[in-house]
Amino acid sequence: MNMDNVPFYLKSKSNNVIKKTQINHFVKSNPDLKDQIKKYPITLKLLDLGLFESFCYWIIGQQLSVKAADSIIGRFLKLVTPLTPKNLLKIEHNDLRSVGLSNSKAEYVKNVARFVIEYENRDEIISPDDFSSEDLRNFFMQIRGVGPWTVNMHLIFILGKMDVFAIKDLGVKKGIKILYDLPDLPKERDAINAYSSKWGDHATIGTLLSWNVLEEKF
Repeated sequence: MNMDNVPFYLKSKSNNVIKKTQINHFVKSNPDLKDQIKKYPITLKLLDLGLFESFCYWIIGQQLSVKAADSIIGRFLKLVTPLTPKNLLKIEHNDLRSVGLSNSKAEYVKNVARFVIEYENRDEIISPDDFSSEDLRNFFMQIRGVGPWTVNMHLIFILGKMDVFAIKDLGVKKGIKILYDLPDLPKERDAINAYSSKWGDHATIGTLLSWNVLEEKF
């Protein structure tokens, strides 16, 4: 496979971090999804990206097609070389706009840069594995422009957190609709009430399963 044609969030040389025991635990709590789990194998290969890189990538790619996101990220990386918070802050706003970032995204990536510089010695940044997903969400959502979706993608694909119920993602909502044969897309609150506790500490498996069935469907 030519990795140049693969979206950034699928570029990884790591091993699958999902353990069979975790799959079994999820199935035990969600026996109605047993057949889907067998049909759509769950894998998660963590990305080799640092905190700052990760947040920049997710912010830039949010609400864009894979092709558009990869194109803008490629131009962004050529503009900010190497990609570090200090280097990014040297770049003029209009130059960030010139490579495809919207006004808000250009502002948000700079907000992330300032935050990482200011809090570089915080334990949440140095040792994130020591913190719960909720603690990390609360910490990183202090950054203007960083919401639950951005943090959840970081928690899943960078840190490998297993308890991420990423209901803010439209793909997850669509996947849940297919998994549970719902007539309409679930409302966020309804989905949380119906599935969050069932998916529990292994909600990331449900999130990945939702994406898998959606990809197969379309």
